[in-house]
Amino acid sequence: MNRKSLFVMIAATLVVLLFGGCGGIAIDSVSVSEKNTSEFSSVDVTTSCSRIEFVSSDRYGFDIFVPGSFTPEWDITDGRLTILENTGISIFRLGIFSPSYYVKVYCPSGSVFDEISLTSASGRINLPKTDVAKLDIRSASGRVDAYAENFTNASIVTASGSITFSGSGGNASLDSSSGTVRSMINDCESMKITTNSGSVNLTGKGESDTALTVNTASGRIQIDGTAWRDATTSTSSGKTEISGELLGNTSVETASGSVNISVHGSPSQYGYSLTPVSGSVHWDGNKMAKPAFSSGSFDNHITVNTASGGIRVSFTKR
Repeated sequence: MNRKSLFVMIAATLVVLLFGGCGGIAIDSVSVSEKNTSEFSSVDVTTSCSRIEFVSSDRYGFDIFVPGSFTPEWDITDGRLTILENTGISIFRLGIFSPSYYVKVYCPSGSVFDEISLTSASGRINLPKTDVAKLDIRSASGRVDAYAENFTNASIVTASGSITFSGSGGNASLDSSSGTVRSMINDCESMKITTNSGSVNLTGKGESDTALTVNTASGRIQIDGTAWRDATTSTSSGKTEISGELLGNTSVETASGSVNISVHGSPSQYGYSLTPVSGSVHWDGNKMAKPAFSSGSFDNHITVNTASGGIRVSFTKR
């Protein structure tokens, strides 16, 4: 393709972005306001480019403001609110100019939901502190902020966009192809975090132990909490820092990056297998020959493997 043809193609694409779909100039818009509907205990919202937001109110209801070419549909049946923004558009029309289109869901403070399902092709999703049994959030491009309480299962997936998640409950899974993942949890049964490109910052405030799995292809891992059970972390490039009581079998893998672990407890309670290809090993303040292995049987065991980076395991009282 010559330069002239390339220029024509780029110009044509910009015209589409500006005058069609979500980006930039919209010829008309559709607005629907229903701020006093019947009560609903489940919510299912799917949008193309509008942001999705939950707002505290004294009544149940919703507001929709979308491009005129997208014919929105909504329905409340058997206590389930369904809002669908037409998603039959080309990916080139998703836009890059942060339009002000939105879907807002109103509910009284303290509402309890059986299920919340939110899907956005391009738009931010914001769920403030909400009591919900099952939470499912998916975003192709857009930041996700969510706070869920008393969940049985919570799943958040983004193709491109950061995730911030808080709450307490059963099993949580956070997956970002490209974006930082931040989470602050109280008592949770399990937490699984996966990101291809982006750092992970996890804080646990609960009293019970949480089964933990963290994987990132490229990014720093920082974990701070009370107690983790069978914690497994891996990163190909990035420093790993873990703090807390490490129960069961802890496994840390890094291709390039140091590992610092601060354990709440006594070193006599832990066995270890510390293997750096390149880097020093310190256990409880003592530099050790590498690789370093413990002898005997222990209820808790720490295994660390690094291709390039030092390993340091220290102990503190809770």
